[in-house]
Amino acid sequence: MFSKEFREKIRVGKYSRWAVDLTEEQLEALFWAVGEYGYRADQPLAILRQYATKGEAYARYMAGLRGIADFAYGQPPMNLESFLKRLGTAIREARAEEELQTPPVRSLELRDGFFIVGLEGGMEIRFPVKGNPKLAAATDEQLKQIKVSEYGLHWPSLNCGISFQDLMIGDFGQQPESPAGGGGVS
Repeated sequence: MFSKEFREKIRVGKYSRWAVDLTEEQLEALFWAVGEYGYRADQPLAILRQYATKGEAYARYMAGLRGIADFAYGQPPMNLESFLKRLGTAIREARAEEELQTPPVRSLELRDGFFIVGLEGGMEIRFPVKGNPKLAAATDEQLKQIKVSEYGLHWPSLNCGISFQDLMIGDFGQQPESPAGGGGVS
């Protein structure tokens, strides 16, 4: 059904490999599924906008779902290039929004076993060094080698970081990292 050239093109695509060997019957079922979702996408998209976590992953997810809905409605006619352009715009917007939400640090202090992060506007975030396994095992010299970025606090010599987003919800890496990753510590 597909030409050899087209099959090779989708075989190397990160998100299209699965479609290489689709039969006509499977493709027809896929079109129906996309159409069913696409024609009814406005309601789940509205719910997802309210409850989904924001950020780049959310932007990618929403761009994909919106693309499916637009295909089903036939507006605008889309090809891979136009979809990737739309996806890139969504990712850039999400990154810009995240940067705007990053609290600017006014001061940073280590006192009495606590890091105290002073933010513009007067808010302070305090967290205990002993509450983070990597920081608790560090020397005073290692703790002083802290870097502040637009995303959070980083201790390069300890391979440890805590995002501002995590700090704002009280996650300062209390749990050791699991083998699969995760926890508030990177």
